[in-house]
Amino acid sequence: MCVMSRAEYDEHRVRTHMQAGMGEDEARKHHEASYPRSTDMVIFELQARGLAATDWRMQRMVRDPNLRPREVSGTFCWTKKDVDRVAGRMLELGMLAISAMYRQELGITWTQEQELRRAKAEKEAGNA
Repeated sequence: MCVMSRAEYDEHRVRTHMQAGMGEDEARKHHEASYPRSTDMVIFELQARGLAATDWRMQRMVRDPNLRPREVSGTFCWTKKDVDRVAGRMLELGMLAISAMYRQELGITWTQEQELRRAKAEKEAGNA
């Protein structure tokens, strides 16, 4: 798949927290505590996962009762399942970010792209 899956995104975020100095357990807890999320944070997540999420597209998505998250005091509270439903719909509609279009064109997944980037960096470091 040309966009990051839920598992890939979660692991990426945990690794990012660990690189910032957290232990693995702390990083996992920190990531899990970031849900439910605000719509702005969901847009950021969807963009990171390779989807062309924008404010107006999210407004369009929440008009669909099957995609609308729980609302508390006028604020949407997005769970992982809510985000994944919208991600699936955006993927169905072809709302891909340029990075995902690139992966789609090459026929590679996000994880494969990361492996290629690591291999290239290691090769360049060895030639330096």
